[in-house]
Amino acid sequence: MAGGGFTKKLNFLIKTYSCLRFPQNFSDYLPVTEESVRVESSYIARLKNRLKAKSILGRLQVKELKKTYQSLSDEYSREMFLRLILIKLFPGASQIFPRYWSDYLTKTDKYKQLIIDSDCLSIVSAGHDVSYSLFDLRNIGFPIKMYYSLHDTIIDFVLEQYRYKDIVKVADGDVVINGGACYGNTALYLAHLAGERGKVYAFEFMEENLELYQKNMDMNPEIKDRIQLVQRPLGADSSEVLYGYKNGPATTLYQEKNERCDREYRAISIDDFVEDNNIQKIDFIKLDIEGSELRTLHGAKNTIRRFRPKLAICIYHKKEDLWELPAFIKELIPEYNLYVDHFTVKDQESVLFAVTSDKLD
Repeated sequence: MAGGGFTKKLNFLIKTYSCLRFPQNFSDYLPVTEESVRVESSYIARLKNRLKAKSILGRLQVKELKKTYQSLSDEYSREMFLRLILIKLFPGASQIFPRYWSDYLTKTDKYKQLIIDSDCLSIVSAGHDVSYSLFDLRNIGFPIKMYYSLHDTIIDFVLEQYRYKDIVKVADGDVVINGGACYGNTALYLAHLAGERGKVYAFEFMEENLELYQKNMDMNPEIKDRIQLVQRPLGADSSEVLYGYKNGPATTLYQEKNERCDREYRAISIDDFVEDNNIQKIDFIKLDIEGSELRTLHGAKNTIRRFRPKLAICIYHKKEDLWELPAFIKELIPEYNLYVDHFTVKDQESVLFAVTSDKLD
C-alpha cells in the first residue's frame, strides 16, 4: 500500500515543530513576512509544545487519519496531509509551508495592479463592514471583471484552489455543480474553464450574498449565460429544513434551530436536482459549504456512482472532515484517485480532490 511510514513521519514532524515558535496573530490569508517563525530556545517551552500537540492528537482519530494518508495517490498529497494535521496541533504552523514564500505570494503588488477601482464597494459581511475592490483579470488569463478581495482573488485565480495541478480540473464542455457560490467569483472561474459548451449550476441561498453575486454576474454577460443560479442550500435530503443566520461567506446551516438562527431554508439534494432537471451528465462537483459537505455527498450518491465526476471538496470546516470525507468518497467509488492541497496560511481552504484514472489527461 502506498504511503508507508505515517506514524514515524508524524512523530518526527511533531518533535520538529515543537522546537518552533509560530506567529499567533495574522489577519490575512497570505504570508506575514514581517512576523517570522522563530526557534524556541526554552527546553521547557519545547516540551510543553510537544505535550500539548500530543494531547490534541489524542482527541483525533489517528487510525482513520492514517487510512486517509495511505489512500492518497501521490507523495505531495501525503506530505501536505501530514501538514494539515500539524495545523490542528500547532496554530500558525502553515506559515512555514514552503509554497507560501514563493514570488507570487510574497510580492502581492503584482496582483494589486489588477485592481481597477479600490474600495469601491462596501458591504456587511459576517458582521463586519468589508470593502471589495473591482478587479480586471485579463492580464492573468481570465476575461473576468469582479468585486472581490485581494487575497481571495489570489487564492481562486492564481493558486486556483479548485484545481489540482493538471490532474483534477474543470475542462472545456464540463457540467459543474458549484456548491457554495457566495459572491459568484468561483462560478465565473468554473464557467470560464467549462467554456461555451459547458454549464455551471451555482447554489447560493443567502440573500445578502446574492446582491454582490448579481453585480458580478452582470459585469460578465457572456460567461453569465453559462451559469444557472439555484437559490437553495445543498443537503442530504430535499425534504429537510435547515436553519441559519446572516454571516456572509461563512454562513453555516444547522439541522436543529438554535437561539441565533432567524432564518430557515429548504435544502435540495444533488441527486434530486439532477433527476428533476433531467441533467444528462455531471463532470465536476465543487463543495465549500461550511461543514455541510458530508451531508451533501450523501445526497449525491446516485449522481457520483452514475457519472463518476471529478471532485473538489473542502475538508477544513470540521476536524473529522480529514478522515470522514475521504473514506466516504472511496466507499462510493473505490477507483477514485485522491489528492490533497491547501491554499492559505490559516487552517482554511484545504481541498480534497478525486478523479478516476479514465479521466486523467
